[in-house]
Amino acid sequence: MSIKDGLWRLLCHPAPIRTLVMRSFRPLLPYELSIVSGAAERPNYGYCLLQAARLARRLGHRAISAVEFGVAHGHGLFALERHAVKVERITGIKIEIYGFDTTCGLPAPQGFRDLPYVWQQGFFSTDRDSLK
Repeated sequence: MSIKDGLWRLLCHPAPIRTLVMRSFRPLLPYELSIVSGAAERPNYGYCLLQAARLARRLGHRAISAVEFGVAHGHGLFALERHAVKVERITGIKIEIYGFDTTCGLPAPQGFRDLPYVWQQGFFSTDRDSLK
């Protein structure tokens, strides 16, 4: 790939350039800054988990549970586990992760509000063997 192609891909990337720059410095950033700046993988997961753990600590709890409904391929669940390790280290609150899925994917569309031209029955089905 030429420099011109690389620059073009960078400028056309859907994430803002600030986010791409911050992602390159992710290993050097404190965890909280990586979440706030969007440099972390799925920063919304990390932010919510961190705030829930802080609240639990203020309320005197020792552990919390985090639940993901609709695991599909498991990428979000694995990201949640990686965030939980860092949040446990910061807050001292034990975090238990649970994931639920029907494994058959989306149900059949019932009407036009379900966007049948975009989402079809069986999308996001789970391969249980690959998750194990």
